[in-house]
Amino acid sequence: VEAVRTALGVEPGSAVASAVGIAPAGDDTRLDAVGRAVRVALHGVPSATADVGPRTVTLGADTAYDLGRLVSRLCTALWCEWLEGSPATPSADGLSVDVHVSGAHPG
Repeated sequence: VEAVRTALGVEPGSAVASAVGIAPAGDDTRLDAVGRAVRVALHGVPSATADVGPRTVTLGADTAYDLGRLVSRLCTALWCEWLEGSPATPSADGLSVDVHVSGAHPG
């Protein structure tokens, strides 16, 4: 899991890792896990925005390219939290998309 987060630019023990959050050894909620994944995904995509819910994340970016990067990063970061992201069709302008979150997060 840490290797995947490192590949997304969040190295273990770094200030960025502390800022985006680290999964606790004990109890955790699904919303906390989704929030952590979103923060990892947003890291490195300056134009990115996210509206986070426990089952859906609405992503936005300044360009369609950045939105595609962001969707890919989120789906990868969700995997680190034992979750899966399934993007819907992007908005007509290609600058926002809903990503549906599923999976059996232990929390």
